[in-house]
Amino acid sequence: MENPINYKSNKKQYDKLQGELNKLEQNMKKLEGNMKITLEQIPSIRQLGTSHSSLFMSAHSVVNKNKIESNLNQ
Repeated sequence: MENPINYKSNKKQYDKLQGELNKLEQNMKKLEGNMKITLEQIPSIRQLGTSHSSLFMSAHSVVNKNKIESNLNQ
């Protein structure tokens, strides 16, 4: 027969494990929801990246043009 102290200790550990598994399940459900939202947003994220790249390239060419004109005027 199992020692009552070991039984209580094991029960306590199993209860704690059950709580941790419940938390893990909740986190997995939340992650799944976040992934679905992200998948829906991918086209917008891609478009935003393209817009940022275009702005950066435009700013870069304006700055370079100003530097060249400044050097020519000296």
